[in-house]
Amino acid sequence: MHERLHHNPEPHPSPEPLRLGKEIVVFMGPEGAGKSTIAKNIEAETNKPRVAIGDILRDIASNPEEEHSETVKAMFEKSKYLKPQLLQTILSPRFKQADLADGFILDGGFRTIEETQGFPTLLENTGRQMPLTAVYLHIPTSMSLERLVTGPNARRRAGETEEGVNKRLDNHYNNLYQRMQAIEKQPNWNIHYVDATGSIKQTSDKVRQSLQRHN
Repeated sequence: MHERLHHNPEPHPSPEPLRLGKEIVVFMGPEGAGKSTIAKNIEAETNKPRVAIGDILRDIASNPEEEHSETVKAMFEKSKYLKPQLLQTILSPRFKQADLADGFILDGGFRTIEETQGFPTLLENTGRQMPLTAVYLHIPTSMSLERLVTGPNARRRAGETEEGVNKRLDNHYNNLYQRMQAIEKQPNWNIHYVDATGSIKQTSDKVRQSLQRHN
């Protein structure tokens, strides 16, 4: 009789850790694309600090003692965007903090053409001029609504309605092509487009691979 041989399968090699240099990685895309979740995953893997514009604005809106609290609160209620100069004023103190000197992850941003065109000025004024990679997570509008409002596992944030989400999606897609052109024209800036219609893990893997090739 021949002795039966047992072959242990070769273990799959662990993926190479993602390393980001001195750069800014900006997550863009329609609501429901997973920007914040993916940004948190990349933050955890790379130890790069994450700046979440939405969190900063929500903190201001919820604090009546903040100078711009009423303006930001009205912005959320009306599903609009802040004027770029006011947004720069709000973000500048955070951008100047020392932990962002070697690069960071920006969760949200570039929501209007004026905001996009004014971002280099914000970086210059805060001493944060460095290469920038915009990661655009794209999903169809129907998926945005399903993930946020209509689906069985929808986020359903307080006060979030189908009408409100549709309005914000309209705002997002307004001048999107011009915003992308503005990013591509900036020296040392580039865009990565990532299909975000799969699971969070699948999208995270695609983002990692895209950033890994870039670096």
